[in-house]
Amino acid sequence: MKIIDHIKKAKIYGADMVKIQTYEPEDIVLKQSIKILVLYTGLTVSIFIILNTLGIRSFNSLNLAMTIISSGGFLPVNELSSILQNDFQVTIFSFLMLISFFSIFFTYNLIFLRNKNLNFFYEDIHLFLYFIIIVSIFF
Repeated sequence: MKIIDHIKKAKIYGADMVKIQTYEPEDIVLKQSIKILVLYTGLTVSIFIILNTLGIRSFNSLNLAMTIISSGGFLPVNELSSILQNDFQVTIFSFLMLISFFSIFFTYNLIFLRNKNLNFFYEDIHLFLYFIIIVSIFF
């Protein structure tokens, strides 16, 4: 059903339309799909570049970037310690893994914050508090 049909029905039943959306449902789905594709691609490429600058081989950087962005995956070797060779690489890798711990849309909403109140980030705030508690227990 198109938006024009909704307007006609609203006029028939006497409802006043305050705000009329100009997008068709297919346009909204396509627009959101493009946003998600750009976000995932951008984060994956950013993680890949960061891992490459740390001195990790390109093949391993690509595998680790895909593993981090999907919250799981595979390693081309049996042990992660053969890829991450110093403490700085391990520390940066640990912070990069937080991208998949928090919601991908949390990252998106932090970048493109548009008049959102604190209740909008309710679930992510709880995840952050959980993360702080776990880190304080183990370190």
